[in-house]
Amino acid sequence: MKKYVFLILILFTFSCSKNEFVSEPDYSVFLNNNEFRFNFKGNSNNYNWFFGYKGFQMVADNFQIENDLSVSKFHLISDDGSNYFNLTSPAVNTSDQEAINNLFSIGKKKIGNSTKDFCLTVKIDNELFNPISNSDYELEILKAEKFSDNNEIALRVWFIINNLILENSNQNGNNLEIKDGYMVAKFYNF
Repeated sequence: MKKYVFLILILFTFSCSKNEFVSEPDYSVFLNNNEFRFNFKGNSNNYNWFFGYKGFQMVADNFQIENDLSVSKFHLISDDGSNYFNLTSPAVNTSDQEAINNLFSIGKKKIGNSTKDFCLTVKIDNELFNPISNSDYELEILKAEKFSDNNEIALRVWFIINNLILENSNQNGNNLEIKDGYMVAKFYNF
């Protein structure tokens, strides 16, 4: 009888400890980096775009689309314009601090091509890639913090983008599959 109890205890121990060996990814190095960037694997190529490196310039701005509704855009663009990405936030009432806090709160957010979703477009070697309509793709906000930038309040946001397919605007071209995407972006007036 003792053997059966012992055997059951051993089996129970192994079945309970399986989940203990599944570890969460360690993003600590990424989250401690304040450089504005977008690093990703795209169709098996590695891309490392960041502000000030190899001629990449940064643009961050807000655009009013109606009354109090605005979208915020963040771009990194190469000097010759052949490579860039553009991340646009969903439309938000800029006078509603709670709506802004929810927009950039930690968690998963939908990627789409309307003013209700985040929108990511990427251009690689003059080929433009856009979000696929009616998709279920997401990005994840891991961290967001306010900081002062030239006497303006800005928001630095750390994003993870994985398993995203963007459609080639040239209907005959291949789509872009993004994996292991790490982005640090800047948004103004939040």
